[in-house]
Formats: sequence, C-alpha cells, structure tokens
Amino acid sequence: MENSKVLPDVVTYNTFINGYFKWGSSEEGFRLVEEMREKWMELNAVTNNILVKWYCKEGNMNETSERVRVMEESGLPPDKVTYNTLINGYCKVGNLSEAFGMMDLMGRKGFKMDTVTLNTLLPTRVVNDPDLERS
Repeated sequence: MENSKVLPDVVTYNTFINGYFKWGSSEEGFRLVEEMREKWMELNAVTNNILVKWYCKEGNMNETSERVRVMEESGLPPDKVTYNTLINGYCKVGNLSEAFGMMDLMGRKGFKMDTVTLNTLLPTRVVNDPDLERS
C-alpha cells in the first residue's frame, strides 16, 4: 500500500482486514492488525468487530470474549453489531444460554433487538426446541 505513496488509514486497514478474513487469508488479516499496532494506529470499533466476527466464525468463543474484554478496557464498549455477532457466535457453537444471556445484556445496555438479532435467534430456537410442533 505504501509503495503507491498513499498512506493507509484505519478505514483502509479495516477494508483489507475484513477482506482477508472473508476470503480465507486470516494470516494476512492478523498481519495487518499487527501492522496497525506497530504504526500506533488504534483499533477502532469496526476493527474490533471484524475480529469478534472472525473469532465467532471460527467458533473460538474464548478468544471472542478476550477481544470484547480488550475492547472495553480500551474504552470501546460493545455496540449493537458486537452483541449481534456474539449472539450469532454462541448460537453457532450451540451455547443458547450464553446467546440469550448476550441478548439480555444487550437490552440492559440500551440496545434493542433488530431483525439481525431475531434472524439469528429464531431459527436456532426452532431447530433446538424439541417441544415445538413440527409441521
């Protein structure tokens, strides 16, 4: 990037990091995160949400929790995107109690459920509830 004399900013880095993760080049994504740190660029909410999304996609909820902790310590509390991503991640690993716990915490923090939240929870609830009548 720097060879073209255009200096990347956090938006540029986020775009590339997200792209690398999306297309399966996580090593390159993490390399860019490290490059940002080396250049004293702060990871913003978008950068952190990209990392949370990646860890959730990989089913690594321990690393996801650690990333959220680091976000909070850095003065970047989870936002609606973070909570929806966490709910999705917990649903994907089959931990519905934690997913519903995140939904509750999301509400207590002042965020309302939206279609993303419901589209994540409802199919999981229907699939995992043996008491629901199947048609």
